[in-house]
Parts: sequence; structure tokens; C-alpha cells
Amino acid sequence: MTEANGRLIEEEAERRLQQSLYPELRRILCNFRHGILTLYGVVSSFHVRQIAQELVQGLEGIEIIDNQLVVTAKEGSATPANGGMADGAGSTGFEEPELRKIPEVGRLGPASSDAL
Repeated sequence: MTEANGRLIEEEAERRLQQSLYPELRRILCNFRHGILTLYGVVSSFHVRQIAQELVQGLEGIEIIDNQLVVTAKEGSATPANGGMADGAGSTGFEEPELRKIPEVGRLGPASSDAL
């Protein structure tokens, strides 16, 4: 495969990413060499990272997609103290979040003591 053909594959991959509804995918860089398309950039979640890979999958000439996209936590979410990876939504993947019971103060209805 010639360098010109490689550049055409890069351009088609970039075109697919540019058409995405995710603005962050429009900033991804593509590099094609020897049958390997490498994706470079930063995205906000593993979901978006996977979408980027799926958008370029199936292009003729690509044998391997080397997804080098880096996932960064969204602003405002803390890095877990236990060393796990945050998904940007506060989840570390280690345990389920604690559910809190909403107090029933001032609730009216048949079960309420105020209805008596």
C-alpha cells in the first residue's frame, strides 16, 4: 500500500469522526501505517472511546485499530482514593453506590399520620 493510499484511509477515518454528534470525536487524530490505524486524543468516557473505534471500523485497508484514546474524568468528579479508575460519573467499578432513603416528612396520603 502506498503512502497516498494510507493518507486516503486517514482522511476517510477523520471524515467519519467529523460527522459524529459527539464534538470531542471531532478532535481525534488518525495515523495509518502498515495496515494499522491509530487513534490519538482525549475523550470523556469509555463509551465515547468505543464509539470512535466503531466509527472507523470496517474501512478498507485497515487490519488493526490501535485505540490510543485517553479517557479523562469529567470536571468535578474526584479521583477515587482506592486507586480505581473513575468513569466520569462517579463510579469506580468496584462497588455499587449507596442508596439513600428519602424521608417521608410532610407526605399526605392514607399512610400518613397527618391524614387522621
